[in-house]
Amino acid sequence: MPPATRRDAPTRSLTPERVVTEAASIADELGIDGLSMRLLAERLGVSAMTPYRFVGSKEQLLAALADRFMSEVELPASGAWETRVRDVFRSVRLVLLRHPALAAIVASQRINGYSSYRGAEIVLAALGEAGLPPETGVSAFASLTAFTVGFVQREIAHRSGADRPAERASTVAMLGPAEFPHITGSAEVFLGRDSGRHFETGLDLLILGIKAMARDGGRPSMTGAHG
Repeated sequence: MPPATRRDAPTRSLTPERVVTEAASIADELGIDGLSMRLLAERLGVSAMTPYRFVGSKEQLLAALADRFMSEVELPASGAWETRVRDVFRSVRLVLLRHPALAAIVASQRINGYSSYRGAEIVLAALGEAGLPPETGVSAFASLTAFTVGFVQREIAHRSGADRPAERASTVAMLGPAEFPHITGSAEVFLGRDSGRHFETGLDLLILGIKAMARDGGRPSMTGAHG
């Protein structure tokens, strides 16, 4: 039997959970673009190909990482259906803000994990209770998810300065009120980026739409639909 190498010991003690935990640490530190399988192997003290034995591929690692982060979402046990929907997506927003890498993963690939399905189950049950049939409930869930993920991505960009707020303010200041009366008339609010208030208002608008659709029989209008 050949003598043990320096990397044999950490490999023997390695588990999928430890690989994902280290990946989460790197993602929180460097972002999703900074997470590579090579860096992960270095942090774990193993050879470059070893992590693949535990997570399969980079895509599978990201899915497992997303599910790890999603386990932090606080799920309501009771309450009116609209309260449960609000609580889930409020918590999802906070988790996405806490782990910006998660927002990038959710936006780029379908999440297929136990933690994500737990939240989806609660939301779909609430939407069914609201009066939506299953197919419409799934569409409503997709819309709520897209709104939340997209909203948080804008928040993250704003926090990092990537959306250049000073440049935006300068451009708005040059707009003529005759041509842009609504933008110039609400410029302070428009540029203020009160993210919490805007998120809550957007969530309310979606829930009001769900209530209206439920009152109309729970099925979407086919106006403009393509056969």
